[in-house]
Parts: sequence; structure tokens; C-alpha cells
Amino acid sequence: MDYQITNSLSPTNPDGSVDQRYSDSTRRLIEKLGTDGVNAIDALRNGQLALAKKHGWVGPLIVDFFYEEAERIDRTEDHPHRWKSKKYLKDLQHILELNGFTSSQATKLIKSKQFRLRLDRESFSGKRLKVTVVKQLEFCNSYGVSGQYELSLMNEEGLRKAMKLSKINQSLLTIRELEEIKRDHPRRNKKEQDKPIDIPVVPDDTPSLTEIVIEGTTEPTQYDLAKELVAIASLIETKDGWKDPELIEILSQEANQLMSLAHIAMEPVTQPITI
Repeated sequence: MDYQITNSLSPTNPDGSVDQRYSDSTRRLIEKLGTDGVNAIDALRNGQLALAKKHGWVGPLIVDFFYEEAERIDRTEDHPHRWKSKKYLKDLQHILELNGFTSSQATKLIKSKQFRLRLDRESFSGKRLKVTVVKQLEFCNSYGVSGQYELSLMNEEGLRKAMKLSKINQSLLTIRELEEIKRDHPRRNKKEQDKPIDIPVVPDDTPSLTEIVIEGTTEPTQYDLAKELVAIASLIETKDGWKDPELIEILSQEANQLMSLAHIAMEPVTQPITI
């Protein structure tokens, strides 16, 4: 195993030396990269910026591996450094930069991964309609890293707007268009967005990552459900729906409820009806 590539892909100790506790993880990563991946990293690390587009594919691969490996470390009961999974992730930004990615590129790679993981978790949380989150995740995955990064900085309304405009245009939005939506619908305020990624390091005697406080599972309100329904309805193609037997069969299962909701939307009453 090449000494230089091993060092460049390994977490380090505070003094800058290689943290040998992750040698097995580094070996597994290099095996996953293969010869093509190692050569691509060498090209990027040696400053061959003209080849960045050609070799940039190794960035997402490394990021995916680090998150998968952190989870594996955390879930392996007999792993000697099980609680070190957060430390492993903390070194990811530095390792990406060490291997030829700029600070901005490394940040986008990590933030886009975190965004996809958040959507994936939400699809199983029960707090939001799964079909909506799955649609959002599919939409996110249709973009490259830069597009995913811009989407990650939008709030829910901005994400719905991006999906709706993309459907109307019948094509993906440009990065510039995504940036404009993000400015109008930021997920957090600018001060928070500018903060560097901060993944806290836990001491050796800290419990495992599995001891994470589970988010509340408060039942969604009528208004929450209505918003989800509107978001879903905007994504369903109705042009030729009248001759789509499968679509008709699915919708007919709740035909009365759908008619009632449509009546509320189109002909709302201002006074209660009395008999």
C-alpha cells in the first residue's frame, strides 16, 4: 500500500501524526477506490486542476465511504474505538482538502451528503408524508454536488418552488436559478450559513453515537397535511390522466375525500352552514 496515499486518506492525531486506530478503515477505502481512484487522487493532489472535472468523481465516493464507515464503526459492538466515529467524520474536510479539493469544494461535498441523509431520515421518521420526502430525494439526486448544495440551503417552501419550476420547465434548473430561489427562501439566516462545518469530537468515555436523542414524533396538524397534499398535487401530471387506468384506480380509492377537499379549495364558505 502506497505510504503517501495512506497518509493522505487517514485521520490524524492532534500532533499531525496518522491516527493508527483507523488503519483498517483507510485500507478499506483504498480498496474501494481501486487503481483508478488512487490515480485520480494523485492527479488532484498534485495540482492538476485541468483534470479536476475528470477526476472529481472520487470526492463523492470518499464522502460516502466516510459516512458509511462512521456508521459501521458505531454499530459494531466490539469495535475498540466505537465512539470514535464522530472523530472520523471530523477529519473528512481536512482529508478532502489534503487530496486536492478546495475548501469550498470540500464543504459542498459534505453539505450535499448531509442534506441527502437528512431527507433519507425524514422519509422514515413518520413526521412527514414519505412520498413527499422520496420525491424530494429523487429531485435532489438528479443534480450534481453544486446543485444539491444549493438545495440544502433552501427551506421547505424553496425546495417545493424549485421542484415546481423544474416540472414546468421540464428540465433541471440552473445553478443560478437555484441560487435565486435560495436567496428568497433560505433554510437558515446568512450568519448561520456561513458557519464552518462543526462536527464535535467526543471524548473516549462518551457513549456511542447510537445514544442519540430521538426527535419528537408529534402528530402533524391539518395544516401540515394540507401543505404536504398541495406539494404532492403539484407534482402529479394531469394532462393525460383521464386515460391512465392505474392513476384513476389509485385516485378513485379516495374520490369522495378528494372531491370534498377540492370543494373547500374552490368554493370556500365564509359563514357556517346551518340547516
